[in-house]
Amino acid sequence: MRTQRVDWAEAVVAAALPRAVPTPRLRFAVEAAGWILLCFDVAPGALPHEPWRPHELTAALDMLAVCARELTPSPVRGMPTLGERMAGRCETWRGLERDGVWGPVTVSGVGAWERRHLDRLAAVEAVWDQVVVGDSLVHFDPRFDNILVDPATGTARIVDWGRACVGPAWTDRVCLLLQSDLGGLDPEPLLGSVAEPERVDAFLVALAGYWTHTAALPGPAHAPHLRERREHGRRATIGWLMRRWTPALA
Repeated sequence: MRTQRVDWAEAVVAAALPRAVPTPRLRFAVEAAGWILLCFDVAPGALPHEPWRPHELTAALDMLAVCARELTPSPVRGMPTLGERMAGRCETWRGLERDGVWGPVTVSGVGAWERRHLDRLAAVEAVWDQVVVGDSLVHFDPRFDNILVDPATGTARIVDWGRACVGPAWTDRVCLLLQSDLGGLDPEPLLGSVAEPERVDAFLVALAGYWTHTAALPGPAHAPHLRERREHGRRATIGWLMRRWTPALA
């Protein structure tokens, strides 16, 4: 059970999820004094460890595979697309190329690799939302602390659908691999095959720009640790993108 000052979007999504989706069932939702209270079944298990332990990571990836199967096409109408969810948040590379500064980020403040490839980053960023499209309902926030692993069954469940939107199912896999500590594992073999690898590149470019910008901002007062999380996301995304682009640019 939890309360928050939000709209009803999460309740609508949670109520529409098929029974086969590995997530706690929503029992009821009520509003009082500007707060929405959502009551879910208790999900057995505990948060996975960081760095990921192999069996917990396997459980989480298996869980996302079930979500991809059950939520394609999206069972919820009227959801925003990934591009719409991120509208106005993925402009860092274009701002740096155009003006040399974007909010708290300056060209001199980013890494040497980003400066060398700024023109390409900006060009991909300009069209990412036209490339990273799909018809799956994606969670879009599958961090380790939104996942519970049941030690009795070895299965995982995902919670907190407040950022759900419509896009390619594989984007949740990318987010999971970037937002939690893999302990030095290469994310590429864990991603699996994607028909058009340039779509993965475009998503990584957008995320890298978003996290580069937000990591330069102070963490919010209620969650100062978010700045550290954003910096982790930035480093992980830039590192993955560098490895994907290096052979083509060599």
